[in-house]
Amino acid sequence: MKFPPPLPPILLLLFVLLEKAHSCHNLCSGNGVCNVHSICECNPGFSGPDCSEKLCPTANAWADPPDANGNAHKLAECSNRGKCDYTTGLCECQAGFGGGACEILKCEDDCNNHGQCMSMREAALQFNGFSLNRSVTYNLWDADQIHGCVCDVGWEGHACTEQICEKGDDPRTNVGVDEVVKIYCECPTTCTGNLVLRYKTNTFILSHDATASQFASQLMALAYSKSDSSVYSTGSPVTVAYSAGTTVCSNAGTTSSVTFKKESGALPSMDIMVNQLASSGGAVVASFKTTQTLTCVCSGACGGLFLLNMDGIDTANIAFDATAATLQTTLVNLYASINKGVNVNTVAVTFSAGTAVCRDSASTVSTIVFSTDSGNLPTLGVVSSVTDAGVVAPNALSVAHANRGSKDSLMCNGIGTCKYDTGKCDCGDYYTFEDAFGGCGRPVINTSAWVGVEACPGVVLQSDPTLAVDKPNSEARLYFSTASNRSNTGLHYYATGGTFDLAPAAVFNFTNMTAGSVALDLSEGFAYFVDKLEGRIDRVQMYNVTKEKPFKHPYSGDLGAYNRQRFAPDGGSAPYGLALDLRWHKRYAYWTVPSKNYEPTFKTYDDPGHAYTDYANSGGKIRRCALDKGSAYLCTVEDLTATIEAQVGKLRNPRGIALDLLQEKMYWVDSGNETVTDGKVYTANLDGTSAALLISQNLTDPYGIALDLVNSHIYIGDRRDHATQNYGAVGRVNMGNSTINWIVRWVNPGSKPYDRVRNPDYLALDLDNNKIIFTDTLNKKIYWASRTEPWRNTGVYTGVHIIDNPQGIAFDHGHGYPDASTPYYDCYGHGTCGGFASNFKCTCDDGYFGNCNSTMCPQGPAWFDEAVTENNAHRTAECSNRGTCIRRTGECKCQEGFSGAACERMDCPVSVDPLTSEEFECSGRGKCQSIELMGFHRRNHLGDPAPVDYSYHAQTNKSSNQLWDAQMLQGCVCDIYWYNNGLWTHNISDPMDYDCSYTSCPFGDNPNRPKRNTTLAQSFEMQSVRCTASAGSFRIQFKGYYSDVMPFNVGAVDLEKELQSMRTFGNISVTYNQGDDFCKAGGQNIANVTFYSELGEQPLIKADADLLQGGTIEVVQQVKGDKENEQCSNSGLCDRTTGTCSCFNGYSSSDGNGQAGLRNDCGYFGDSRAAGWTENAWYGNE
Repeated sequence: MKFPPPLPPILLLLFVLLEKAHSCHNLCSGNGVCNVHSICECNPGFSGPDCSEKLCPTANAWADPPDANGNAHKLAECSNRGKCDYTTGLCECQAGFGGGACEILKCEDDCNNHGQCMSMREAALQFNGFSLNRSVTYNLWDADQIHGCVCDVGWEGHACTEQICEKGDDPRTNVGVDEVVKIYCECPTTCTGNLVLRYKTNTFILSHDATASQFASQLMALAYSKSDSSVYSTGSPVTVAYSAGTTVCSNAGTTSSVTFKKESGALPSMDIMVNQLASSGGAVVASFKTTQTLTCVCSGACGGLFLLNMDGIDTANIAFDATAATLQTTLVNLYASINKGVNVNTVAVTFSAGTAVCRDSASTVSTIVFSTDSGNLPTLGVVSSVTDAGVVAPNALSVAHANRGSKDSLMCNGIGTCKYDTGKCDCGDYYTFEDAFGGCGRPVINTSAWVGVEACPGVVLQSDPTLAVDKPNSEARLYFSTASNRSNTGLHYYATGGTFDLAPAAVFNFTNMTAGSVALDLSEGFAYFVDKLEGRIDRVQMYNVTKEKPFKHPYSGDLGAYNRQRFAPDGGSAPYGLALDLRWHKRYAYWTVPSKNYEPTFKTYDDPGHAYTDYANSGGKIRRCALDKGSAYLCTVEDLTATIEAQVGKLRNPRGIALDLLQEKMYWVDSGNETVTDGKVYTANLDGTSAALLISQNLTDPYGIALDLVNSHIYIGDRRDHATQNYGAVGRVNMGNSTINWIVRWVNPGSKPYDRVRNPDYLALDLDNNKIIFTDTLNKKIYWASRTEPWRNTGVYTGVHIIDNPQGIAFDHGHGYPDASTPYYDCYGHGTCGGFASNFKCTCDDGYFGNCNSTMCPQGPAWFDEAVTENNAHRTAECSNRGTCIRRTGECKCQEGFSGAACERMDCPVSVDPLTSEEFECSGRGKCQSIELMGFHRRNHLGDPAPVDYSYHAQTNKSSNQLWDAQMLQGCVCDIYWYNNGLWTHNISDPMDYDCSYTSCPFGDNPNRPKRNTTLAQSFEMQSVRCTASAGSFRIQFKGYYSDVMPFNVGAVDLEKELQSMRTFGNISVTYNQGDDFCKAGGQNIANVTFYSELGEQPLIKADADLLQGGTIEVVQQVKGDKENEQCSNSGLCDRTTGTCSCFNGYSSSDGNGQAGLRNDCGYFGDSRAAGWTENAWYGNE
């Protein structure tokens, strides 16, 4: 297509005169200077042809195509994450971004008031001893742009929305040691002032003369908000011991050993500051002492190098034969690089032998003592290329930490599930929170008759497998023994709370046996009982009796018959009371032996008269025996009597015994002499130490005892009410008190007259149903009474069912496995239950943890984290630290504006159609691409494809820290509207701005620009193409698009038509200088291609000559296009919402050559419509 001829010279001269005569557009709006060519030169901060537009701030682009050198994040208006309002010069930022240039990625919800929002640079520099443990430099492009939350102690998550549950050691395991921190303080003379200690961001002041208990109290108050160890139900979570003296600082020097009992595993370092401590003479010495050992073993000749690291920072290489001085200097430098604000930093190194770290054919231990202002320091890591006998021996070196905690540090002690909305652990049926030991640190021990953990945690699934419900309780049962010469003598159970009131069922028949106390071990599946006839303790295994066969049974066998076993050897006089300690690793049976016992002459107890033998000379006994006796036939009895009697005097008739496993105490009643008011209640530690008399008044013949550990009550069954001396009663006393309230004297059997309590010898508690249960051996019934209204709400426990001479009782609350018809899944279906052998611990499938009901979420480079070394950040993190992990499903819930399985992608902006509510990425007029993809689709300044491998450049430039953003940061690459179906127009208006919602205005030649010469002539681009071939075919490529294949001898008209059918060519002309064949055998023809619609310089046309059968095609730039290509020809203002130019007075649409035309570009000085042109536009979408 040809172009109209240029204007005559006389008209051009006229335009020059007119240009000189008029002033700049709008007088540059007062924001610039009008130059001699009537063009505005805008003041800083203003732009536009009349300087009326205010520029917006610029900052590093969040996403942009990398340049030829692979550099991204160049300065961009509003950082490519906001729109510029050119009337105000202010950026309107995309949601989630802030700052004047939208350069700040904001913290979600300002960290929910549970943390600090800070930049990457700030996080790298700050140190709080808990979540920020470095002080390094970070100054990459995102140093001040990416912000994230540094959560307060007790909170976590990218927005600090999750409360951290208690962590602690798994009580089912018995490995590891507590963390011990050593602090040394020495004042050469009189000491004054204070030490300042910091732990987990919190600081406390400790006087130089603080005692060990004061030290512990202040640390507990700081770390756990409770300073008095007495408030903890089981021991103190922190203990402090001094090496000498009674003060933390002394003239000779004191080493404080701080042992953390509650917090397990390797703990964060503490910090010490001594600026408030002074000595009247000499310098104060105060530091943490961290001792580690480095062991080197060589069987032959040693050689090679190694390096040490701490907190991710490496030392320089160290020779195998380094001296103590060399190793000392290296470690001083290592600590200084970790802690920039170091005040105290000395290291002492001693060798077990020799003068080198490694010695030939020897083992050498290097003892390293850090004296620093932070401790305990983390364990040194070692990377070894030391050789042994010429062969690299990577395990020749090893490091051990003397005082590092090695117990498990598990959320909810590895037992429960953390409820992050409350910070509380859901511990299930068997464990509960314990102040001193963490979220699920102790078993649920509500009474003195704890039956143990009975099952692995699990779930019952409904018909919809995605719906999980709490495990239903199995059937509650009361176990009792009977003493008779009839066939039903033995151990029975009575199911409670069922639909039908079934008769008691036998567990085991002990014909002609005199049964007594009963205790249940439902962890292993045993019932223990006293055999009065043989004077010993036996047990019976209860598979398929305590519970029906479960859906997934933890036990390995199915015993068809019940297996009775002897447990304790014969002891002469028969035991009476029996209690079990079923805690893991502390499993014991405790029992009493009264000095006065039944004389089993007749082997029957059908009549109320009893014959007794008085063993007064031998006295009563309290004994214990380990439950897990291994392969031994009988357990080995440990007699605690002597230890106890040394403290409280002679035991007479100890009867009932009960255990408080929370305080590790045992309680027992002593009935003393019959019918004499000399009964007593005692307590002692479980090993018999710290024995004490609790109650010595108003008791006559106490036989039974039970403990309510929830309400701190002791229940006592006395055969003789001290007031009447005729009947028995059940009394209650508060722990720590000695006043007994007699709460049950009468029992309603369902009909009058009421039963008077006679011999309440055995007691049990059902706290779930608020009941006291007791056996009256004289009335031969098992009764119950309401715990809250025992004087009015009573009854016979077994209802209408007659029981022959009941004795000992034990209650199963029904917290074990459900019945076989219930689809119960151990370990939530994601693991295997180890049963009793593993203390009912789950072995989880890969990817699951805790009770196997929690799983990890996908990980990606963290958007925000603390730099570990200079400019080294963005380590892998769950949900990329921009989302919340849903533990049950293992899916990330991403912060708004982020997506991907690991929230690893920053979303492109999305617009919403107000009519259909349909969402469009990049306004539906662009593609969302990562920086890496932008590099692959990059174009140069001329519009030619110029791909760049962003990741490759980052690697080859040794800037590996740039790699993290290659695929994570995304931005809009707006569509390019070329030409459509061979139709060309004035100009192309492409989508623009960071979200492609704006439209660029037409570009054109500026009619006011100074020209190259006095004729004002500027040139269109012209390229010459020479083809040397005599056969074959070829095709043309321009700006990445290809033409159809054309024959070697295509004519000029057809070649022009084919090129104009391409999307990247507009109005061009093609002329040949010889003939009408494109290719000549000698290359005589030159095809000149002139560009009329594309102004300025153009990329060279490329040709694919592979099909020319040996021919070649050469392209050269004949004339460089030098016309301006400016928006609205710099003679109008662009309305970016419509993509149309609003021309200044006197200007209208041009043809790109100074005449009226269809470009709608304001490049014509005059009225184009008067010249007969009308506006039109054709464009397509790339």
